[in-house]
Amino acid sequence: MVKKVRILITVDSLNSGGTERQILELVKGFHKSANCEISVLTLTRNGFYDNAVRSYTTLYSLTQRAGDWKRVSSFQALYRLIKENRFDIVHTMSLEDSSMVYLVSKVLKFRWVNGTIRDADGRRNRRQVQKSFLLKRSKFIVANSFAGLKVYNIHDSRSAKVIYNGVDPGRFTIKNHDTRTENHKEIRFCSVANLSAYKDYYTLIAAIREVKELPISLHIFGDGPLRGQFETIVKEKDLGTKVVFYGKVNNVEAYLPTMDCGVLMSFRKSGEGLPNAILEFMSSGIPVVASNVGGVAEVVKNEVNGLLVEPENVRSLSAAIKRIALDEKFRLFLASNTVPYVKKKFALGRMIEDYTNYYLEVANG
Repeated sequence: MVKKVRILITVDSLNSGGTERQILELVKGFHKSANCEISVLTLTRNGFYDNAVRSYTTLYSLTQRAGDWKRVSSFQALYRLIKENRFDIVHTMSLEDSSMVYLVSKVLKFRWVNGTIRDADGRRNRRQVQKSFLLKRSKFIVANSFAGLKVYNIHDSRSAKVIYNGVDPGRFTIKNHDTRTENHKEIRFCSVANLSAYKDYYTLIAAIREVKELPISLHIFGDGPLRGQFETIVKEKDLGTKVVFYGKVNNVEAYLPTMDCGVLMSFRKSGEGLPNAILEFMSSGIPVVASNVGGVAEVVKNEVNGLLVEPENVRSLSAAIKRIALDEKFRLFLASNTVPYVKKKFALGRMIEDYTNYYLEVANG
């Protein structure tokens, strides 16, 4: 009987977000793997996806409160956990856990996969400098976009691997574009993202104002520290009948088939990796309008399955919204190319196969 490769995936927490969603998809995909056995460790417990991940695999947590991972006792607990379970590979997904695992790896000599390149952020702030420091000391690196490797100046194909995010098609209902309910006569645009400084809702709201005379509406799914600010802007711009805030929604995939187009606006320097929201839009059969930053162009093919617009450019975005809203034939053409493209390049089965091969290569290399 062939011994399974034992893998520990680590992340700061399992709160709602793209990285956390991908970890859930990974443990689902590896649940019955004959080659690999995956467990998950969070630095802080009680995250949004904790229970979902726990239903598929063992979930460890180091601390109860954010920030407590910095204590010496947390490093000691991580050391014991890895040593006692004899993990072959530790795959880190965020900066904080990578810092801890890097230090522990010096003692226990396990194989460390640095999976922190999940963005293409070109800014040189403290976190990015720390991430670059750790990447330079990583023998094994996996990213979710080629744009991410480029931003972090990773050029060695022997140590770096790109594995695109995968989505489970079973989660989604594909929109029937042949029907429109009496209650939804307008063209419905939607955005799924945290309401924080990392997403450019300023440009999105301004663009909606530019074309507010059109039969359109914007539906915003997500919560965050800037929600109140954005709600105030919507009220001040007299867009209350055009923009709807839903807050955090556990089953956003149930709403997507009622939409006509997804929108993801990002800042020029914030650098998206491969956004899950775009894959979720396309998996539901709706086209995408997105800022042409980072790895977005690796999934959105301009005028094929969506439209790429200039980041932080109200005129560029409003023109795209207008085209989607008024040109039904074009909108349906874009929609027809969404699901087939996702199934071809971003299926969950493909991601699991790629990770299986990669883990086996790392374990035996």
